[in-house]
Amino acid sequence: MSNEFKAMWERQEVIYAPEGHKVITHPIAGRMDFEYLAFSAAYSPELQIVLNMPLSGTETIEKVKMLLSQK
Repeated sequence: MSNEFKAMWERQEVIYAPEGHKVITHPIAGRMDFEYLAFSAAYSPELQIVLNMPLSGTETIEKVKMLLSQK
């Protein structure tokens, strides 16, 4: 973790959290559905943190686990 990120995190300078649904078509796993949240740093709007969470009720979590288990 960078010192800059750590300092911003400790100050809680994260704002603007758009959210939504994202579909990714992976060449091996096929369709994967995610919910996402995107956060921007208050004093560095060019920095963004995006959290992609497998959508409930889909096979996405199993596909992610399968991809992570491959070497």
